[in-house]
Amino acid sequence: MFIQTKTTRDPEIVVNDREFGSDSLVRIADKNEDEAVNFEEFKAAAKDYVGKVFDFLDSDEDGYLDEDVSIKSLSAKLFLKALDETYLFLDVNQDDILSVDDAPAGTFRDRNDDGKISLREVFRVSLINLPAPLYRLYATLDRDKNEKISFEEATNFIKGTLYVIDQNEDCSISTDEIIATLKESKLPSEYQLAMKLLGDYYITLADFCLRKVVMAADVDGDKKTSMAEIIAMKDPSVFHWVINVAEKMGEPHMRTSEFLIGEGRRYSRDQRHAVQEMWLNVLYDFVDNSKYHSVPDNFCQLE
Repeated sequence: MFIQTKTTRDPEIVVNDREFGSDSLVRIADKNEDEAVNFEEFKAAAKDYVGKVFDFLDSDEDGYLDEDVSIKSLSAKLFLKALDETYLFLDVNQDDILSVDDAPAGTFRDRNDDGKISLREVFRVSLINLPAPLYRLYATLDRDKNEKISFEEATNFIKGTLYVIDQNEDCSISTDEIIATLKESKLPSEYQLAMKLLGDYYITLADFCLRKVVMAADVDGDKKTSMAEIIAMKDPSVFHWVINVAEKMGEPHMRTSEFLIGEGRRYSRDQRHAVQEMWLNVLYDFVDNSKYHSVPDNFCQLE
């Protein structure tokens, strides 16, 4: 994405309509307000995001990641902070609303030439004509149904989803809690098994790779890795190793994945449709949960 500009020998990132996200990156990382991001500004922004990820992983907030660091349980704080970052990056006009207006010019077509683009023009179907579970999901997210997702609406939706899934009310969610919630939404037992097989596998793989990086950064060998040690890493070999492992071991359960979505040569068109209908029914039960409308004001004391 770095390009050579006419005014400097150093490569910089500038707003380019052909590069998705270039305007957002410039808005976030341009500290000297020259409408461009040089390498030092880019490096500072990357460091900032590494710090945010570090804070998410440092569950006990002692300033260190140890050899048992894991993503098996993800906190509500993580999801809400991720939502903040999503709006920071995608909300181009920074009005705390996500809509088609934030999409790059030319992404969608004004099919009826009325000067505005509706979601009907985006999806080529009226939202009310979507399958009932999908419309219910949309209506749960966009409460006023104005085809704009405010930050407040998105926050309420995330909180509601977490409140539904968080079975033990510890303000974090795990694979087991997700599967238990899907069970309550009438997901058949064989699909629960498939979800658990895939979830456990990929979380185990992710934890292994994460710990490999964290321990590689532990230069003093005290089995505790600080943010400073991670930033100071010079040898990229551990990252190449992790990428290699992920590529070689990333798709071991193709049949399980195909089973979950009803795709592949083993499944007829009728079987695919049956699986899709089953998931739509599960989705409907999930978003129909009354907890979406009864999230406590002090949910996980995040306010």
